[in-house]
Amino acid sequence: MLFCLALAGPAVLPARAEVRIGVYLPMTGAAAAMGQMVWEGIQVAHEMEPRILGQEIRLFLVDTKSDKIEAANAVSRLIERERVAAIIGEVISSDTLAGVPIAERAGIPNISPTATNPLVTQDRKYAFRACFVDDLQGKVAARFAWQHLKARRVAVLIDQAQDYCVGLAAFFMREFKKLGGKIVSISYIQTGDQDFSAQISAFRMANPDLIYAPSYYAENALLAKQLQGLGMKVPMRACTSPPISTARGRPLTWPANFCKSMKPNITRNWMPSPRWGRTATFCCAKP
Repeated sequence: MLFCLALAGPAVLPARAEVRIGVYLPMTGAAAAMGQMVWEGIQVAHEMEPRILGQEIRLFLVDTKSDKIEAANAVSRLIERERVAAIIGEVISSDTLAGVPIAERAGIPNISPTATNPLVTQDRKYAFRACFVDDLQGKVAARFAWQHLKARRVAVLIDQAQDYCVGLAAFFMREFKKLGGKIVSISYIQTGDQDFSAQISAFRMANPDLIYAPSYYAENALLAKQLQGLGMKVPMRACTSPPISTARGRPLTWPANFCKSMKPNITRNWMPSPRWGRTATFCCAKP
C-alpha cells in the first residue's frame, strides 16, 4: 500500500530526502480497535519497506477520534501542515467519505484499507481502496447465508448512523430476496447503543433462521452477548471481526479481506512480522 501510494503521487517528488505519507485513523472512540490494528499493520509494512524510489518513507498519524468532522480536519491538517504526498485512511466508510473530497480537491491520493462503501471512490480520480466493496460483500454474505447456512428467514439489524451498515444491509437484502429468501424483521440501532432488548424481542417474534447484523464490532459484541443471555441460539452473521472474543459461545461468522495464501510473496512474508509476532485479520494485524 505504501509503495502504491508513493507511485500514485506527483510525478516530481518534493526536493526532500523523504516521502511523506499521511495516515488518518480512529485511534480513539468507538472504532479505536480497528484503527489501532490498521496502524500496527501500516507500521509492519513500513518496517518491511522503509524506502521507496531511493527515499525514506515518513509516516504522519492523525487520530480521527471515530468522528466525521475530525476525519475531515485530519485530512486538511495532513495536506496543509504536514505537506504529505499521499494519504492512508480512514477505516470507516462514513469517516472516509468525509475525508476523501478534501484530498480529491488537493490532488492527493487517498487509499482506505477497509472503507467498502461504493461512494468512497465513485467519480473520483484520487480515491482508492484496498478491499472489496459493499455490493460484493452483501451479495457474498447473502449467498453464504442461503447456500451454506441454509437460511431462508433472516432478521436484519441496521446501524442507521453508519453509511457502511445501511448500504451493506441494502445489498444483502436485495440479493437474499433474489435467491428466494425472506427478510422477516428489520430493526434499527444507533452507534453507541448498549441495550438491544427491543430488537431481540422483534427477532424472537419473527423466528428467523439467521440474524444478519452489518454493524461495527462494539455493538455486535454486545448484541451477541445479550442474545445468548436471553436464550436465543439463532446463528448470527456479522461484518467486522474485532473483538470476536467477546462474542464467544455464539455461532458467528464474518467476511474477511485477507487470505494467508494470497500472492505475491510479500503478503505471506508479512504474516507474521518478526517485530510484532502477530497473525493477520481482515484488515491488518491482530494479537
